[in-house]
Amino acid sequence: MQFKHAQAFEIDRVPSFEYGILVLKGEIKVNGVSYKADELAVLFDCQHANMALNLWEEAGTHIMLLVGEPLPHSTVMWWNFVAGSKEALEQAVEDWNNGPPRFSDINLDGSVLKRLPAPQVPNKLR
Repeated sequence: MQFKHAQAFEIDRVPSFEYGILVLKGEIKVNGVSYKADELAVLFDCQHANMALNLWEEAGTHIMLLVGEPLPHSTVMWWNFVAGSKEALEQAVEDWNNGPPRFSDINLDGSVLKRLPAPQVPNKLR
């Protein structure tokens, strides 16, 4: 969502959903809390909200609104991978570093870029 002018508005909430608002450019306030570019407002089950999320955006703000039901299982992330377990992340790293077929080949012909190897998954993930 892009906002040419500063404005306030509300988003009706679904109590069981999780909401995330990524600020790509500018600044927003969500229920009175400020977030700037490259910050993510994460609102689990919309705590601190009654029936709506109250938002305010400054002029020129660009956000990404993410909404949906919580995943029914735990999720872990590392580098460019999202999985349900540390073991699945380790398999993804191995598959990426071994090249196709799981992950498609990247054609970098004529480019100074090169395919980056994935770093090993650390022993402890948050």
